[in-house]
Amino acid sequence: MMRLTAFPIQVPVENRDAAEDAWWQMREQLTKNQRFFVAMKSFLQQKDVYQARGELKPADVILLSKLLDSHAIMVTFLKERTLKMIVYEGENGRILWEQEMRLQPSVPIEDQLSAATTRLTRDFMSSIPYQGHVQLDSLRGEPVYREGKHYLLQVNVGTADLQIADQVQIVRIFSDQLKPLFTHSANIEVIAEGKVVKKEKDYFIVELVRYNKINLIKEGSLVRIPKELKRVQDQYGVGRYADPELIDMGLKSAQEEEKEKRPLILSLTFIVNLVAILLLAF
Repeated sequence: MMRLTAFPIQVPVENRDAAEDAWWQMREQLTKNQRFFVAMKSFLQQKDVYQARGELKPADVILLSKLLDSHAIMVTFLKERTLKMIVYEGENGRILWEQEMRLQPSVPIEDQLSAATTRLTRDFMSSIPYQGHVQLDSLRGEPVYREGKHYLLQVNVGTADLQIADQVQIVRIFSDQLKPLFTHSANIEVIAEGKVVKKEKDYFIVELVRYNKINLIKEGSLVRIPKELKRVQDQYGVGRYADPELIDMGLKSAQEEEKEKRPLILSLTFIVNLVAILLLAF
Protein backbone atom coordinates (compact mmCIF):
# COMPACT_ATOMS: atom_id res chain seq x y z
CA MET A 1 0.00 0.00 0.00
CA MET A 2 1.95 2.99 -1.31
CA ARG A 3 -0.66 5.10 -3.12
CA LEU A 4 -3.49 6.34 -0.92
CA THR A 5 -6.52 8.54 -1.62
CA ALA A 6 -8.00 10.42 1.35
CA PHE A 7 -11.33 12.03 0.52
CA PRO A 8 -12.58 15.22 2.23
CA ILE A 9 -14.33 14.81 5.56
CA GLN A 10 -18.10 14.51 5.42
CA VAL A 11 -19.68 16.91 7.96
CA PRO A 12 -22.75 19.15 8.23
CA VAL A 13 -22.53 22.31 6.12
CA GLU A 14 -21.82 24.53 9.13
CA ASN A 15 -18.62 22.58 9.87
CA ARG A 16 -17.15 22.46 6.35
CA ASP A 17 -14.47 25.09 6.91
CA ALA A 18 -13.18 23.18 9.95
CA ALA A 19 -13.36 19.94 7.96
CA GLU A 20 -11.24 21.47 5.17
CA ASP A 21 -8.54 22.44 7.68
CA ALA A 22 -8.68 18.98 9.26
CA TRP A 23 -8.31 17.33 5.84
CA TRP A 24 -5.11 19.24 5.10
CA GLN A 25 -3.68 18.23 8.48
CA MET A 26 -4.64 14.62 7.72
CA ARG A 27 -2.68 14.77 4.46
CA GLU A 28 0.31 16.23 6.30
CA GLN A 29 0.28 13.33 8.76
CA LEU A 30 0.05 10.74 5.97
CA THR A 31 2.86 12.21 3.87
CA LYS A 32 5.40 13.47 6.38
CA ASN A 33 7.28 10.16 6.75
CA GLN A 34 7.16 9.53 2.96
CA ARG A 35 5.49 6.14 3.32
CA PHE A 36 2.51 7.09 1.17
CA PHE A 37 1.89 8.95 -2.04
CA VAL A 38 -1.37 10.74 -1.22
CA ALA A 39 -3.57 12.05 -4.03
CA MET A 40 -3.46 15.84 -4.26
CA LYS A 41 -6.55 18.05 -4.22
CA SER A 42 -5.92 19.22 -7.78
CA PHE A 43 -5.70 15.60 -8.97
CA LEU A 44 -9.02 14.70 -7.34
CA GLN A 45 -10.63 17.81 -8.86
CA GLN A 46 -9.24 16.91 -12.26
CA LYS A 47 -10.82 13.44 -11.97
CA ASP A 48 -14.06 15.10 -10.79
CA VAL A 49 -14.15 13.07 -7.55
CA TYR A 50 -13.18 15.71 -4.99
CA GLN A 51 -16.11 15.41 -2.60
CA ALA A 52 -16.77 14.29 0.95
CA ARG A 53 -17.84 10.65 1.25
CA GLY A 54 -19.24 8.35 3.91
CA GLU A 55 -19.21 4.55 3.94
CA LEU A 56 -18.58 2.99 0.54
CA LYS A 57 -19.72 -0.22 -1.10
CA PRO A 58 -16.96 -2.58 -2.34
CA ALA A 59 -17.90 -1.91 -5.97
CA ASP A 60 -17.52 1.84 -5.43
CA VAL A 61 -14.12 1.35 -3.78
CA ILE A 62 -12.88 -0.77 -6.67
CA LEU A 63 -14.12 1.75 -9.24
CA LEU A 64 -12.55 4.73 -7.47
CA SER A 65 -9.28 2.86 -6.94
CA LYS A 66 -8.98 2.06 -10.63
CA LEU A 67 -9.88 5.59 -11.63
CA LEU A 68 -7.31 7.10 -9.24
CA ASP A 69 -4.68 4.33 -9.49
CA SER A 70 -4.84 4.01 -5.72
CA HIS A 71 -4.00 1.07 -3.47
CA ALA A 72 -6.32 2.24 -0.70
CA ILE A 73 -9.23 4.61 -0.16
CA MET A 74 -9.74 6.57 3.07
CA VAL A 75 -13.06 8.17 4.07
CA THR A 76 -13.87 10.16 7.21
CA PHE A 77 -17.35 11.23 8.23
CA LEU A 78 -19.24 12.67 11.16
CA LYS A 79 -22.50 11.14 12.41
CA GLU A 80 -24.02 13.29 15.13
CA ARG A 81 -20.94 13.68 17.36
CA THR A 82 -19.07 10.51 16.39
CA LEU A 83 -16.18 10.86 13.91
CA LYS A 84 -15.43 7.67 12.01
CA MET A 85 -12.56 6.83 9.66
CA ILE A 86 -12.46 3.81 7.32
CA VAL A 87 -9.64 2.67 5.04
CA TYR A 88 -10.56 0.31 2.20
CA GLU A 89 -8.27 -1.95 0.18
CA GLY A 90 -8.51 -0.85 -3.44
CA GLU A 91 -8.31 -4.15 -5.30
CA ASN A 92 -11.28 -5.93 -3.72
CA GLY A 93 -12.99 -3.22 -1.66
CA ARG A 94 -12.63 -4.89 1.72
CA ILE A 95 -12.08 -2.85 4.89
CA LEU A 96 -8.44 -2.72 6.00
CA TRP A 97 -8.97 -0.60 9.08
CA GLU A 98 -11.73 1.36 10.82
CA GLN A 99 -11.97 3.38 13.99
CA GLU A 100 -14.26 5.98 15.49
CA MET A 101 -14.02 8.68 18.13
CA ARG A 102 -16.76 10.30 20.17
CA LEU A 103 -16.48 14.09 20.31
CA GLN A 104 -17.08 15.96 23.53
CA PRO A 105 -20.71 17.16 23.78
CA SER A 106 -19.80 20.40 25.58
CA VAL A 107 -17.20 21.60 23.04
CA PRO A 108 -18.08 22.93 19.55
CA ILE A 109 -17.40 20.42 16.77
CA GLU A 110 -15.17 22.83 14.83
CA ASP A 111 -12.88 23.10 17.86
CA GLN A 112 -12.39 19.33 18.05
CA LEU A 113 -12.36 18.19 14.44
CA SER A 114 -8.68 18.67 13.61
CA ALA A 115 -7.40 17.03 16.79
CA ALA A 116 -9.80 14.09 16.42
CA THR A 117 -8.91 13.58 12.76
CA THR A 118 -5.19 13.70 13.54
CA ARG A 119 -5.57 11.11 16.28
CA LEU A 120 -7.50 8.73 14.04
CA THR A 121 -4.93 9.18 11.27
CA ARG A 122 -2.09 8.38 13.65
CA ASP A 123 -4.00 5.37 14.94
CA PHE A 124 -4.33 4.10 11.38
CA MET A 125 -0.63 4.63 10.62
CA SER A 126 0.53 2.91 13.79
CA SER A 127 -1.82 -0.03 13.15
CA ILE A 128 -0.19 -0.93 9.83
CA PRO A 129 1.90 -4.03 10.66
CA TYR A 130 4.70 -3.19 8.20
CA GLN A 131 6.82 -0.13 7.48
CA GLY A 132 8.13 -0.45 3.93
CA HIS A 133 8.63 -2.64 0.89
CA VAL A 134 11.27 -4.43 -1.16
CA GLN A 135 12.33 -2.70 -4.36
CA LEU A 136 14.14 -3.98 -7.44
CA ASP A 137 17.85 -3.46 -7.79
CA SER A 138 18.02 -1.12 -10.80
CA LEU A 139 21.21 -2.67 -12.21
CA ARG A 140 20.32 -6.34 -11.78
CA GLY A 141 16.55 -6.07 -12.27
CA GLU A 142 15.77 -8.47 -9.43
CA PRO A 143 14.73 -8.06 -5.78
CA VAL A 144 17.36 -10.38 -4.26
CA TYR A 145 20.91 -10.66 -5.52
CA ARG A 146 24.05 -12.42 -4.34
CA GLU A 147 27.44 -10.95 -3.51
CA GLY A 148 29.88 -13.67 -2.50
CA LYS A 149 28.15 -15.78 0.12
CA HIS A 150 25.59 -13.11 1.02
CA TYR A 151 22.05 -12.52 -0.25
CA LEU A 152 21.23 -8.82 -0.40
CA LEU A 153 18.13 -6.76 -1.16
CA GLN A 154 17.01 -3.14 -1.19
CA VAL A 155 14.23 -1.88 1.05
CA ASN A 156 12.36 1.42 0.92
CA VAL A 157 11.11 2.48 4.35
CA GLY A 158 10.48 6.19 3.87
CA THR A 159 12.09 8.27 6.57
CA ALA A 160 12.32 5.49 9.15
CA ASP A 161 15.42 5.93 11.30
CA LEU A 162 17.25 2.71 10.46
CA GLN A 163 20.84 2.13 11.54
CA ILE A 164 23.49 -0.38 10.51
CA ALA A 165 22.79 -3.83 12.01
CA ASP A 166 19.10 -3.06 12.73
CA GLN A 167 16.78 -6.03 12.32
CA VAL A 168 14.47 -6.20 9.30
CA GLN A 169 11.79 -8.79 8.53
CA ILE A 170 10.21 -9.64 5.17
CA VAL A 171 6.62 -10.66 5.82
CA ARG A 172 3.37 -11.71 4.19
CA ILE A 173 0.04 -10.66 5.69
CA PHE A 174 -3.13 -12.66 5.18
CA SER A 175 -6.48 -13.36 6.80
CA ASP A 176 -9.22 -15.93 6.44
CA GLN A 177 -11.75 -13.62 8.08
CA LEU A 178 -13.82 -10.73 6.76
CA LYS A 179 -12.94 -8.45 9.67
CA PRO A 180 -10.70 -5.40 9.05
CA LEU A 181 -7.21 -6.68 8.29
CA PHE A 182 -5.22 -4.06 10.18
CA THR A 183 -7.13 -4.25 13.43
CA HIS A 184 -7.52 -7.82 14.66
CA SER A 185 -7.74 -10.43 11.91
CA ALA A 186 -4.31 -10.47 10.26
CA ASN A 187 -1.78 -13.29 10.37
CA ILE A 188 1.79 -12.16 9.79
CA GLU A 189 4.06 -14.72 8.17
CA VAL A 190 7.79 -14.07 8.39
CA ILE A 191 9.48 -15.34 5.23
CA ALA A 192 12.93 -13.84 5.85
CA GLU A 193 14.96 -11.89 8.39
CA GLY A 194 17.96 -9.70 7.77
CA LYS A 195 20.09 -6.85 9.04
CA VAL A 196 20.87 -3.43 7.59
CA VAL A 197 24.39 -3.33 6.15
CA LYS A 198 24.38 -0.05 4.18
CA LYS A 199 22.39 3.15 3.84
CA GLU A 200 21.90 4.73 0.42
CA LYS A 201 20.18 7.99 -0.41
CA ASP A 202 16.64 6.63 -0.91
CA TYR A 203 16.85 3.09 0.43
CA PHE A 204 18.71 0.65 2.67
CA ILE A 205 20.62 -2.50 1.72
CA VAL A 206 19.75 -5.51 3.83
CA GLU A 207 21.69 -8.76 4.15
CA LEU A 208 19.48 -11.80 4.66
CA VAL A 209 20.38 -13.75 7.78
CA ARG A 210 17.52 -16.26 7.86
CA TYR A 211 14.99 -17.14 5.19
CA ASN A 212 12.55 -19.75 3.96
CA LYS A 213 12.72 -19.62 0.17
CA ILE A 214 14.47 -16.80 -1.63
CA ASN A 215 11.94 -16.87 -4.48
CA LEU A 216 9.16 -15.87 -2.07
CA ILE A 217 10.69 -12.39 -1.90
CA LYS A 218 9.32 -10.23 -4.72
CA GLU A 219 9.29 -6.58 -5.69
CA GLY A 220 6.84 -4.95 -3.30
CA SER A 221 7.20 -7.62 -0.59
CA LEU A 222 6.35 -6.12 2.79
CA VAL A 223 9.08 -4.99 5.17
CA ARG A 224 8.52 -5.03 8.92
CA ILE A 225 10.90 -3.13 11.21
CA PRO A 226 10.31 -4.08 14.86
CA LYS A 227 12.26 -1.06 16.17
CA GLU A 228 10.35 1.42 13.99
CA LEU A 229 6.99 -0.16 14.82
CA LYS A 230 7.70 0.25 18.53
CA ARG A 231 8.90 3.84 18.04
CA VAL A 232 5.75 4.89 16.17
CA GLN A 233 3.46 3.31 18.72
CA ASP A 234 5.39 4.80 21.63
CA GLN A 235 5.20 8.21 19.95
CA TYR A 236 1.50 8.08 19.11
CA GLY A 237 0.37 5.95 22.03
CA VAL A 238 -2.11 4.14 19.81
CA GLY A 239 -2.27 1.17 17.46
CA ARG A 240 -3.06 -2.52 17.79
CA TYR A 241 0.18 -4.22 16.82
CA ALA A 242 2.38 -3.61 19.86
CA ASP A 243 3.12 -7.36 20.04
CA PRO A 244 1.76 -9.07 16.92
CA GLU A 245 1.72 -12.83 16.65
CA LEU A 246 4.24 -13.82 14.00
CA ILE A 247 4.33 -17.10 12.13
CA ASP A 248 7.88 -18.34 11.57
CA MET A 249 7.78 -20.54 8.46
CA GLY A 250 10.81 -22.67 9.35
CA LEU A 251 13.44 -20.07 8.59
CA LYS A 252 16.99 -21.31 8.30
CA SER A 253 20.16 -19.29 8.57
CA ALA A 254 22.45 -18.49 5.65
CA GLN A 255 25.18 -20.50 7.42
CA GLU A 256 22.91 -23.54 7.59
CA GLU A 257 22.23 -23.34 3.85
CA GLU A 258 25.96 -23.05 3.18
CA LYS A 259 26.61 -26.20 5.26
CA GLU A 260 23.85 -28.05 3.39
CA LYS A 261 25.30 -27.08 0.02
CA ARG A 262 28.91 -27.92 0.87
CA PRO A 263 28.59 -31.76 0.74
CA LEU A 264 26.77 -31.49 -2.58
CA ILE A 265 29.49 -29.22 -4.02
CA LEU A 266 32.24 -31.60 -2.81
CA SER A 267 30.42 -34.57 -4.32
CA LEU A 268 30.00 -32.84 -7.68
CA THR A 269 33.64 -31.79 -7.65
CA PHE A 270 34.73 -35.38 -6.96
CA ILE A 271 32.56 -36.73 -9.79
CA VAL A 272 33.87 -34.14 -12.27
CA ASN A 273 37.47 -34.94 -11.33
CA LEU A 274 36.84 -38.69 -11.62
CA VAL A 275 35.32 -38.28 -15.10
CA ALA A 276 38.30 -36.19 -16.15
CA ILE A 277 40.76 -38.89 -14.93
CA LEU A 278 38.86 -41.64 -16.77
CA LEU A 279 38.83 -39.61 -20.01
CA LEU A 280 42.58 -39.06 -19.74
CA ALA A 281 43.13 -42.76 -19.06
CA PHE A 282 41.50 -43.69 -22.37
